[in-house]
Amino acid sequence: MAIYSSKPFKPALLLAALLAACSAPPAPLAVQAIDADTWLVQGAAEEFSPDNRGHISNITIVNTGAGVLLVDSGGSEAVGTALAETVAALTDEPVRWIVLTHHHPDHVFGAHAFPQADTLMLAGAWRDLQRYQHHYLDTLATRLAPEGSSQPPAQPFEQPPRLLAPGRHRFGDREFELLELHGHSGADAVLYEPARELLITGDMVFWQRAPATAHTPSLAAWIQDLDQLATLPVRHLVPGHGPLTDARALAANQRWLRWLDQLLKQSAENGLSTNEMLDHDLPAEFADWPLARYELTRSASHFYPAYEERAFADSAMAPKGEKDGTEGEKTPAPTGP
Repeated sequence: MAIYSSKPFKPALLLAALLAACSAPPAPLAVQAIDADTWLVQGAAEEFSPDNRGHISNITIVNTGAGVLLVDSGGSEAVGTALAETVAALTDEPVRWIVLTHHHPDHVFGAHAFPQADTLMLAGAWRDLQRYQHHYLDTLATRLAPEGSSQPPAQPFEQPPRLLAPGRHRFGDREFELLELHGHSGADAVLYEPARELLITGDMVFWQRAPATAHTPSLAAWIQDLDQLATLPVRHLVPGHGPLTDARALAANQRWLRWLDQLLKQSAENGLSTNEMLDHDLPAEFADWPLARYELTRSASHFYPAYEERAFADSAMAPKGEKDGTEGEKTPAPTGP
C-alpha cells in the first residue's frame, strides 16, 4: 500500500530516521525463569546479523541478594543495553559482577553497558581476547552496523578484567565452583552451583545447535572435558547456545564430536578431498540442528589438514602391502554417530 503526504520529501531526514531505527537498541530481552532468582536469556540460533544485533549466545542472570551476577553479556553494546533494561525489570539489585566464560565475541562485548560491574575472566581467555578483539570488532562492524553508520556496534576492552582462578567463588549468597576447562576455546570457564545443581557451561555445551570449533585445541580434549562435567549432579544446565536443558546435553555434544572425529579421520584415510568429505550426509540426530552444515564446514577448515597430515604419515609408516593397497580395504566414511 502506498502512503502519500502533502509535506515536502526530505531525503536527509528520512536517512537520519532510518539510521536511528537501525541503531536503536533491542527491546528488553525475553527471559526464562530457571528458579525464583535465576533466569536464562536465550540467544538466537543464528550467525551475527543486523536483525539480531549480536544476540546469538545465552546469558544467565543470577540474583545473589547482594547484587546481580551476569554470566556472559551478549555480542554488542546494543545487546548489553537491552540486557540492562531486562535486569532492571527483574530486580532492583544492580549488576555487580560479570563472568565472561571465554573470549568469543558473541559473549563479551555487551559487558561495556555495565561500567560499574566487576568483569571477570580466566587469564587465558583474557590473553586470547587481547589477541583477537580487533579482528572481532572488524567482523562485528561488517555484520552488525547498518550501512552508512559511523557508530561501531562494540568497543574494545581497554582495561583488563579481574582475572579468575578455578575454585570456590561467592557472589552474595550464591556460591559457585568455577572450573577451568579447555575443550571449546582453549580457556573455558564453567560455573557450577552445588546447592541448586545448576551448571552454566558457556560454549563447552551446545544444545539443539551444532557445536562451533573455531578455537578448539582438539576434539579429544573437548570430549574429555565433557566426561568431567558428566560426573556432576545436574538439575539445570544452561548451555552457551540453545534452550535450558539438563545433563543429556553433555552426551549429545559428545556424540557430535565423536562423529566429527570419525568422519574427518576416515575421510582423510580414504584420501577424500575436503569437498568430498563435506558431501557426506549428516546423521539423523543432527540433521535438523541449526547451523549443522555450516559448523561442519568450519570444523573441516580448522581440523581437516591435520587429519590429512596424520593419515599421510600413518600411510608412509605402514607396511608395503598396506601402502600399495594389496591388503585390506578402505573403511567408508561414517554417516552416523
